[in-house]
Amino acid sequence: MVLIVHGFPSDVAALRFEWAWQHPHTSRRLCHVSRRAHRETRFDFHLRVLAYMLRAAPWCRLPLTVRWLEPGYCRDFPPALQPPLHIPLAFGQVQALGRAGGHVEQGQGEASPPLGQAAEAQRCSLCLKRLQDADDPPLRCFHSGCPLAAHPACLAREFLREEPEQFLPVEGHCPGCKNLLLWGDLIRYHQGCYGDLEEVPASSQGHWTEELQS
Repeated sequence: MVLIVHGFPSDVAALRFEWAWQHPHTSRRLCHVSRRAHRETRFDFHLRVLAYMLRAAPWCRLPLTVRWLEPGYCRDFPPALQPPLHIPLAFGQVQALGRAGGHVEQGQGEASPPLGQAAEAQRCSLCLKRLQDADDPPLRCFHSGCPLAAHPACLAREFLREEPEQFLPVEGHCPGCKNLLLWGDLIRYHQGCYGDLEEVPASSQGHWTEELQS
């Protein structure tokens, strides 16, 4: 194995991606991908399929990372099939996080509430409702001093104001500090993975998407 794609919101999403990658001509989302050319190696064919997949819905909006486990085998994507800007290339092995459970304990990666907010019940920066569920902490901006604390669904709606037909945000301006944020970086930071941006546990990332449907 020389290349993997990680950062999926759930195990099911990852399995569906893998199945489509292995069966591109059976997947209805990849019917536009031409079959393997006579002189095209299997490696080059699957890399070409991957390039198309990363530019096709729904995968083009996911906070994925393309990781070359063996940099010596690294190939450039065709100029016309470059991945979206929010999907980075990484190199080297994925390291285990060594953390049990799906949520981050205070001080292990999630930002602390700004001084003055900790003593009182916090409210969502967007809907102004209380953030009462200790088992589902709010999303916080990773920029120093930013007061943002929001329900994931509320912040997702805010990021999608210019794209109401979409379901999953890609990026948006923080309501607190106005900095441009990638949605994938916010989720990684929420899970305690901001920094090296290693593999994100998938088990705890699916719940907020259900709230967007309400």
